[in-house]
Amino acid sequence: MADTTTSSNAPPSAAEPVVDAAERARRQRGKNLTLFFSLLGFVALIYVVAIVRMGLHAQGQ
Repeated sequence: MADTTTSSNAPPSAAEPVVDAAERARRQRGKNLTLFFSLLGFVALIYVVAIVRMGLHAQGQ
């Protein structure tokens, strides 16, 4: 028996506010920038750790 309580063509409920395209694009850009800077920080951390380890290795420790 098919579930008829939900429909893909149903209008948005009160819990899902309608957001215009400009607002959605602004939020997506914010998420993209957050991800970019998080990844950039991670890469910088790995780079610094690698440089420090190579420096310690070169000193014979």
